Amino acid sequence: MKTFRVVMASGAIASVGIIAGLGACASDETNTVADSPSILETPRSDAGPDAGPEAGPDAESNEDAAVTPCSDCEYFPATCSDGSLCPSGPFDQSDPSAGLDWRSRVNTIRGRSSTDVWVAGALGALAHFDGTAWTRSDPGSSDSMHALWLRGSAEILLAAMDLIHTRDFTIGDAGVDAGAPSPDGWTTQQAYTKPYSYFRSSALTSAWAADGAEWLWATTTTTGSASYNSGIWRMHFVEKSLGCSSLTSVHGTSANDVWAVGAFGAAIHIADADGPAPVFKAYNTQTTNILNGVWAAAPNDVWAVGNGGEIRHYTGDPAVWDIVTNVPTTANLNAIWGASPSDIWAVGDKGVALHYDGSGWTRIKVAGLDESRRPDLTAVWMPSPGHVWIGGVGIVLSLGGKP
Repeated sequence: MKTFRVVMASGAIASVGIIAGLGACASDETNTVADSPSILETPRSDAGPDAGPEAGPDAESNEDAAVTPCSDCEYFPATCSDGSLCPSGPFDQSDPSAGLDWRSRVNTIRGRSSTDVWVAGALGALAHFDGTAWTRSDPGSSDSMHALWLRGSAEILLAAMDLIHTRDFTIGDAGVDAGAPSPDGWTTQQAYTKPYSYFRSSALTSAWAADGAEWLWATTTTTGSASYNSGIWRMHFVEKSLGCSSLTSVHGTSANDVWAVGAFGAAIHIADADGPAPVFKAYNTQTTNILNGVWAAAPNDVWAVGNGGEIRHYTGDPAVWDIVTNVPTTANLNAIWGASPSDIWAVGDKGVALHYDGSGWTRIKVAGLDESRRPDLTAVWMPSPGHVWIGGVGIVLSLGGKP
């Protein structure tokens, strides 16, 4: 049984404290990250009453949609083919009660290989793929799961900055065991001795760690008027707050080379990320739109996607990212992942899936859905070239529906 040492400190750069000079997002309260009305999330038990999802389209608009041909019908064929994305996961597309809850949004997909893949999301949704079949796993909580750290043979599932579920892993020192393991071996553990109110102004959005890294990097977005505890965190656990209080995604090429993106087009590079004193630098992405996802192929080959179909590409300039043109969508793009510089996927709202082949971006068909269903796609991960897993609201997709 591994032990996870929790470190919580602030005010000193070695520990790590607040960095000045990264104020590009200082006023990002007007550029916040909003959930889609089609996504059902459950609140923390101590977070107050649930206001519920926003109302969907009214009956009149639904009737109009039924008689008006859709503008992108060609991208949603009824029959699956090798070149289209098709349902292939823990959601049963014909019976909402048979698999994971259709109302659950997939927030993260991570794996160790093509035969060891995890999907986690809202309503405590959690499932594992062993190369042959998907199996639901009970984390012992109905909290929404936002990040997963596969650290060696152990799994660390993060619902919030201060609420963690683990298997084959024990949080040491400041950690507080919250009860007996679930039937599938997950233990809910309070990560910090600090009260929940300390974290109430921030919500976990993404996390990433290189293989073998000592530290997990996590991004948070502000959820209230106070934003002093939002930004990017180095978790082993050590707090890191920045001038930008709403960051949405983090990825890197190694333990010491990490990027984070977020509101107002924020892009922050972290050098020496696994060392005692990380170095932070903000970059100009030439947009004020929210960037929702980032993926790094190499230190000078980094991609980010965001609202309005924005795609940005970093190619080594000391200060500026490139604008990507001819993007075949204006939908909000939510996540990006690749297996190589010429095999990259980006996914977004209303069933939009894009692929980059090294020369340009094209839109890929999503098959096997009924005429009225265009689920937002929110997560993507690749175990190898040509093999992609995509998750969204009530759906998991793969090319040709193959595992």
